[in-house]
Amino acid sequence: MKNTKLNLPAPFTMAFLRASGQARLTHWELRRAVRAVVTRDNLYLLVHSSVNGDYKFPGGGVLRGESHYTALARELQEETGCQLIMVNELLGTTIELDLPQEKNVQPFRMISFYYRCDLKPGNSEPDPDPYEIELGFCPVWIPLAEALANNERLCQAEADSQPFWLTRETAVLRELFRATEENSPF
Repeated sequence: MKNTKLNLPAPFTMAFLRASGQARLTHWELRRAVRAVVTRDNLYLLVHSSVNGDYKFPGGGVLRGESHYTALARELQEETGCQLIMVNELLGTTIELDLPQEKNVQPFRMISFYYRCDLKPGNSEPDPDPYEIELGFCPVWIPLAEALANNERLCQAEADSQPFWLTRETAVLRELFRATEENSPF
């Protein structure tokens, strides 16, 4: 299995502000999440939604007391059926902040950590959460350029119909695409 070379001299950091969407009715919430960047023969392991049509990196929230490695292993098994064997370098982070327009609603903050990961050959059946089943999530190996073009097309659609993660995942796909195409520092 040949991994795709990403020439990232330093981790990327991106920030996104939204006026509404993930706002919560509770105190300031900070959610930490991990995302796996897995390559094989110039293909990327992504999760495709048959409902929204978008591609996203496998991953999700880090539970209280859980390490990033343990969270990545759990999320990869749930979403792709793949077994994690190694977490390599941190490729970058995204920071999201939803600023609600409604009164008495607190902002939602999330930091996602994107790691290059290696998987054990072969896989089992994914064990998705109920919302992932509803969204028709399915693991796929796809060229980066194809996933990026698809998500960029979806970003042109009405914002109300987009999943809240579309902007974040498209920006990360774009950054990784730029790094693979330029094969040079940022």
